[in-house]
Amino acid sequence: VVLPRLDEFNSQALANIAWAYASVGHSSPQLFDKAAEVALPRLHEFNAQHLANIVWAYSVFNFPSTFEFCAHPDLVRIIVSSIDKFDDKHLRQLHQWNLWGKERSGKTLLPVDVSEHCLKIFSSSELSQSRLQNDVARAL
Repeated sequence: VVLPRLDEFNSQALANIAWAYASVGHSSPQLFDKAAEVALPRLHEFNAQHLANIVWAYSVFNFPSTFEFCAHPDLVRIIVSSIDKFDDKHLRQLHQWNLWGKERSGKTLLPVDVSEHCLKIFSSSELSQSRLQNDVARAL
């Protein structure tokens, strides 16, 4: 139902659907392929949150075609040029995406200074338990 209408989605909706699928572990290579096709020419419409959510979602699934989208020079360029607009949560997502890119290609997707900044934010964050972890702990 969603797939044929993805070209009607705005940047927020594209990022949200990718993030939602990744968050619940619902694998759909066709959806991610189509979303990449729709998103790539419209990257200028994505804000920092949308960019972080979509690259994180793509790195979660690790479909063969996702690397082409996530390593696309236009995507990397727009992320790097707007790095000061990302909050800490989204910088942590970028760090995870960057690590995934390094695993896939042997090199980071982001320039060294940006990679180091994302790592610093990722490493400095306090760990927090999810609602599920808290529910399990209470049950035990």
